[in-house]
Parts: sequence; structure tokens; C-alpha cells
Amino acid sequence: MAHFEIDSPEALNKYHKSALTNTERLRTIFLPYLSPVDKLRVVLEDIWPAGATTEVLGGKKCFVGICRIMEPFVELLAHNDSLERDTPELVEAKTLLGQLSACVYLQVPDVGGGLRLWMKGPANENEYCQLKGNSYGISMEKLGPPMYLIEPEMGELVIFNTSKYHGVAPGQGSSRINVGLFIGYRGDDLPLTYWS
Repeated sequence: MAHFEIDSPEALNKYHKSALTNTERLRTIFLPYLSPVDKLRVVLEDIWPAGATTEVLGGKKCFVGICRIMEPFVELLAHNDSLERDTPELVEAKTLLGQLSACVYLQVPDVGGGLRLWMKGPANENEYCQLKGNSYGISMEKLGPPMYLIEPEMGELVIFNTSKYHGVAPGQGSSRINVGLFIGYRGDDLPLTYWS
């Protein structure tokens, strides 16, 4: 379960209760190798002056290392991600100055399946809700074409700003498989945090 899938107090409790177990489950999949998520976590801790650590929300550690599998011909509509939208009641979410997504691609489609990036995001939550309506995301007809289309290669890391609209074009042939995490920024003198 990803944090953005939480839709009730029961789901929130389940997410945190299984966070460390699920993080460990992903880690064991890659044994005897270091998982791409763990490698990224170590690098962030090493290179960021204030270090990096697992996000703690309401005194509970978050899950880190979501695995996403997109079957051929499936499109992911444009959207943006916001920890504050997901958990508006938590002070930790309100202190974020920026949120990034980091994805490592384990398998890519034979054709297509690129990451669509727009260099704009919603002015506010009302605008976002109006654009998406009853859907989880926004069609390209409403946003126009993306500024960038990135078709990653297997093993490539892509990091982007989640406050801007992003989505995934449908692919053909192989499924698109990646592992990833969100990275939270609260200032140059504070640790980066990560969660999924």
C-alpha cells in the first residue's frame, strides 16, 4: 500500500503497521543484491549535508520502496502528488517545502511507456479538483501536450518534482516495472526524508 492510497483511519493504521514489514519484503526480493531503493537511500544520506532518513508521520515510520507494474496499453493520467493533500492533519506534511519522486526502472516497454512531464502544476487544490473531476487524474486534452517525454532505459534513475503534473504514456510489449520513493525537502540544513 502506498501512502497516497490511504482513505480512512483504518487504512492509515494498516499502512503504518505494515510499513517496516513491507520495506523488508521489498529488500529481500533483491537479495543477494542491494535493492535500488536502498542504494538510493544510502546515497542521499551520504551526499545531503544534513543526511536523509525515513519519513515519520504522527510518530510512526513510513513504508519506503513501492514497486509499480504497468501492463501494456495502460495509461497513467496526469496528476501531481502532495503529502499535505494525503495527510492535511499532520504537521510533518505542512512543513515540506518540496517533494520529489525517484523511480528506478527495472523493465521498460518495447515501445512507448514514457514518463510525461508538464512544467506546471495546479494553482491550488480547487483547480486540481476541478480539472480531474471524478477521475484520479487529468486527461491530456485538458492540459495540452507534456513539455517532456522521457523513455527511460532499464536500470535508469529518474527524479522529478511531484508538484508538477506528470503521467505515463501507454506502452507496448513488455510491462513497465519500477521501484521508487518520494523525497521530502524541508530546507538545506534539515535531513531529506523518504517514503512511499
